[in-house]
Amino acid sequence: MSSRRLAPVGCLLALSLAGCASDAPPPNLIPPPPAEATVEQLSGDFCYFGPDFSLRTFRRDPKLIPFLDVEALGEPTKVSVEATAERVFFTYTNRDGVEVQEAFQPAKFKARWKEGALVVPWKEIRPNVAGMIGINVVGNALGLVLAGMFHSDSYSPGLYLGGRNRESRLYRLADGRLVMTDTFRASGDLKQGDMASSSWERQDSVALLLDPAAGDCSAGPGRPPEAWYGQGVDLRKPDCAAELEEQTVAILVAKGEEPGQARSAVKEGLAEALEGEEAGTTLYVLCPEGVTYTLWFGKDASGCAVKLMEHERKRGKGVSRTTWSSGTQRRPLTACDCN
Repeated sequence: MSSRRLAPVGCLLALSLAGCASDAPPPNLIPPPPAEATVEQLSGDFCYFGPDFSLRTFRRDPKLIPFLDVEALGEPTKVSVEATAERVFFTYTNRDGVEVQEAFQPAKFKARWKEGALVVPWKEIRPNVAGMIGINVVGNALGLVLAGMFHSDSYSPGLYLGGRNRESRLYRLADGRLVMTDTFRASGDLKQGDMASSSWERQDSVALLLDPAAGDCSAGPGRPPEAWYGQGVDLRKPDCAAELEEQTVAILVAKGEEPGQARSAVKEGLAEALEGEEAGTTLYVLCPEGVTYTLWFGKDASGCAVKLMEHERKRGKGVSRTTWSSGTQRRPLTACDCN
């Protein structure tokens, strides 16, 4: 577990009794709202510069932010906000270059102004409110995954999208940025037979941060990308991606593969592993002669690294397989950030 993860208060009690597994994002992923503000102060012009500069996420899909359609935002685009107690209007250019306007209606979500933010009280909304945004099927699937992951039969799938464990906020920081967040928390017992041996807590969060606009936003953010908050290795950095390739090739060469063939196979494996994903933790490399390598890359006790987990070779009609439970041929990834 990363030292940057939090152990929530409820977990501390369980820890003294039977142990607690806590899985939460870094505490600075979501900046706190100002102590005093009004809904009208949300109004203004802001810039969206794309996921690398305007999104922070820890295992939470940005499309779950209920205030506007994040996936439709052009890159870059100016987002104009006009806020009242009855409606919050968002005007922006979408990915097709068309100017659109969306309206968030607080009353529809029972949202109210609280502690400097417009807060959606999901615990007051029926769990099937997910149907409003057409993703209740996703919620059920994620619920089943979580129940299986934590061996808990008390997990309610509907709570992933709605219920007492979800919170969404819209507010403006003192530095002028507009923030939209969505967070889900879950907890339960890890069971051995009929007895609860320990407890678990999980938190998934996403935050959209829009910079105050200076012009039409086409000049770019003028700052580095957001820090890496996701799980796995931040492969947005070219030197990190290059080091992962080099170290993986070194592992394969140490296992007897020809360098040129190893590099070609690694490039293909990385392309498949990262297709459509921001990060991964498992890499499959298929080499000549029917040899397949399974590697893990991420953060272990000593930092960011890649290591070999399994070696499989086809022999006639059979398969010879060697597995290392903790990995072998570990190579550090010193140019990478990881969680």
